[in-house]
Amino acid sequence: MLRSATPPAITVVMACRNAADTLLTTIQALQGQTVTDWELLAVDDASTDDTPQILASATLADPRISWRKLSLGGPARARNLGVDLARASLIAFLEPGDICAPDRLALLVQGFATRPLADALYGRLDGRGRVPPDPLGLDALLEDDPVGTVSNLAVRRDAFDAVGGFDSNAARGEALDLLTRMALSGARIHGLDRVMVHRPAAPTATPQATPEATPEATHSSARLAAGPAARPASPCPSWVERLALVGARLAADADAASCSEAFVLEGPTPCAVTLR
Repeated sequence: MLRSATPPAITVVMACRNAADTLLTTIQALQGQTVTDWELLAVDDASTDDTPQILASATLADPRISWRKLSLGGPARARNLGVDLARASLIAFLEPGDICAPDRLALLVQGFATRPLADALYGRLDGRGRVPPDPLGLDALLEDDPVGTVSNLAVRRDAFDAVGGFDSNAARGEALDLLTRMALSGARIHGLDRVMVHRPAAPTATPQATPEATPEATHSSARLAAGPAARPASPCPSWVERLALVGARLAADADAASCSEAFVLEGPTPCAVTLR
């Protein structure tokens, strides 16, 4: 079967790196969608396992699937490349290992059609209550992050491009960083009260007997409990990190009855923001 010359209704963009253990299951769930008018554009980010071979086989078996190779650019750059190559104006993101509900793409295509002003859509997360009221505001986004994972996000391509796409300099939380910039730019982010993506639980490790603690072991346990050492500051902090820093400074001023601070967030699209 030849690839259609007509652009699909929606493009699924997936960044992959050493995902051989879960990739095929994710692709098979995508192939079980209730709508068939989609394309998958996978970008392999210098995998050293069988990921490229799995993608090559999937491409041969299904003309809706294509893939490109990237030389270790990171997931943000891989997703941005996928969007650049996408043929559809609607973009859904997906991570290897995450499983789309059979009607995910149908719900997204219908959701954008019935919400012509919506720039981004997301679904309800497993184990969460109803999605916040539309459109999703910056306060609700930063307080609870109801989107949760990039696999739970779909965007209009023009709105994605308007804020410069994913920020490859963001140390973490690329999806939240993207949505923060979209919200600040005035984009309308809407939630669909349906669980559209499932993330299989990680296997539970078998408990191990622990020897009597020594001072050295106690010190090591404390360091492990505290988590990894803080990463060096990024030369270009993400919008989320900048908002957190400003929020911390304002919260520390407990004696102020009211306060106002204007600042500029620097990123793909600089924006002046005033907190009151």
